[in-house]
Amino acid sequence: MALLSRYGAANAGRLSGEQRRELAFHIGQTLAFAGRKAQAIPAFEQADAPEATAEWRAYVAATLAFLRADPVALKAARARYAAVAPGSMRLKMIDGFIACPQADYMTAAFCPAAPSS
Repeated sequence: MALLSRYGAANAGRLSGEQRRELAFHIGQTLAFAGRKAQAIPAFEQADAPEATAEWRAYVAATLAFLRADPVALKAARARYAAVAPGSMRLKMIDGFIACPQADYMTAAFCPAAPSS
């Protein structure tokens, strides 16, 4: 996580908005995988932006909803994501968040109870 943060800081002027959002998302994932949910949420929030694609925004929204334990927002984000990327591997992760809502991020992302597509 520190390496990603240092890379972002050192290359801030050269990174596109999309690249900065991707980097913030991966920092959030690293923190979430480590069980540091409270620290992961702000990183995921930085990964969102109005100019991002609908697919990206729905994926970020689903991730944030899972971390915030908000099933209504999670299901709404899943519906938006499925509408724009129905066969995506990310949709399987979102389904894992829904199927394993009490699990940690790592377990939920690969939840065996998630429906298979």
